[in-house]
Amino acid sequence: MSASLRFAPPACAGLAAAGLALAWAGGARAAQIQCWYENGAVVAPAAFGDMAGDFIIDASAPKSLLLEDRANADGIDAPTAVRDLRLAGERISGFEMPLTNLNERAVRFPTTINGVVGWDVLGRYRVTIAFSPCRLTLQASSGRPGGRRRPPRGRLALKTVDGAAAVAATASDGTRLRSGWYAVDTASMGTRFSPADTSFSPPLRRKVDPTWRFQLPARIRALEVGGELFEATPAGLLPKPPTDLAGAIGLAVWSRYRITLDGPGGWMTLAR
Repeated sequence: MSASLRFAPPACAGLAAAGLALAWAGGARAAQIQCWYENGAVVAPAAFGDMAGDFIIDASAPKSLLLEDRANADGIDAPTAVRDLRLAGERISGFEMPLTNLNERAVRFPTTINGVVGWDVLGRYRVTIAFSPCRLTLQASSGRPGGRRRPPRGRLALKTVDGAAAVAATASDGTRLRSGWYAVDTASMGTRFSPADTSFSPPLRRKVDPTWRFQLPARIRALEVGGELFEATPAGLLPKPPTDLAGAIGLAVWSRYRITLDGPGGWMTLAR
């Protein structure tokens, strides 16, 4: 039986309560590609220079990253690499990607993972992710909500917080509320919080390693986002808590919808 995640008491009172959308673009081009949703992450094909293959799509990652082992095998041995990045029919010329060790993420997949495409790329476009079947669409943003048409019901304010796509939400452990901006995590399953001000009831029998991003040992009592209430969703800890984020909401919530994130326009929609 799962443990319940609990919030630490606040230091002071008052903490609580703070198909695809192609028609919106008014003729702007858009390209749709197949993706897949596995192990709590969205994965899609992309190419970084001549290195073509599968990349994790993560709107909560401030920086796009290249898997070090994969890059070394391709003859790249510098801390960063600059190549043209191609994804879903879009090209970014001379894009720089740092090399990093992603082995703890890559081992969860039956395919070779080349890296992570983060919000520094996705935030330039209007991005739509459908989950059944999995489809990823990028298109140019008009820079204003909905272009010429009124956007559908369910539009949320979207902003960049600590480099990640984020929406306002409120989580409850049954006693206390945690309101604020939560990262839109498309590469993890659960809702995750800072280990500094959370606990588990009953206490976990084994030590939780906060560096293991994908460990979801508990459930949060309730989560409200966009006027929707989600109960008993998987919950865990953030490995490196950002300064200005209350947490991160993963695909246990987002996979129930077709989601559109418009970084330049500053909005997100949830369509069933």
